[in-house]
Amino acid sequence: YITNNLSVCCKCTGKQLIGNEMSNSDESKKLKDDFDKEPDAEIDINEAMETAGFGCGNILFSLGPFFFCCLEGGEIIVLSVVGIMVRCEWELTTFWVTALQINVFIGLALASLLFSGSGDKFGRKPVALAGAIGVTIAGLLCGLATKYWHLAVLRGLVGVFIGVSIGPGLALTAEIS
Repeated sequence: YITNNLSVCCKCTGKQLIGNEMSNSDESKKLKDDFDKEPDAEIDINEAMETAGFGCGNILFSLGPFFFCCLEGGEIIVLSVVGIMVRCEWELTTFWVTALQINVFIGLALASLLFSGSGDKFGRKPVALAGAIGVTIAGLLCGLATKYWHLAVLRGLVGVFIGVSIGPGLALTAEIS
């Protein structure tokens, strides 16, 4: 627990905090010695962070939610480019181009409302990965659309999959912070 002067009281054993990845190097022996202190020994927050470390697994786990944010941002950029290209090629009015772009956000809003608890029920990682795979597949299929309605349905599916993955992605980010 954290005391008033921002120091952390260590109540764990060295094995639990060090993990199985550590070798028997001098550094790991020093860490084990540090954790062999009295259970209520107070250490400051900087010492606790240096002892716990921030490894490769933490970095990779941090990049996952960042990937979902980039995926959503990329889809919004694609929306603007697709709207311009489709307008010229299919001779659409401004109304139909706007309807195509709004389709993504309607799908996103509905899926966010309907599937907000799916990350808690099935696990955040599987739901977020399913959403990312769905966005990728639906986004690629948008490039094969030959009619306006095909594109409209596929862009709506892109929004649905973004809506499915946004909740678990943000929850993973909050867990990391």
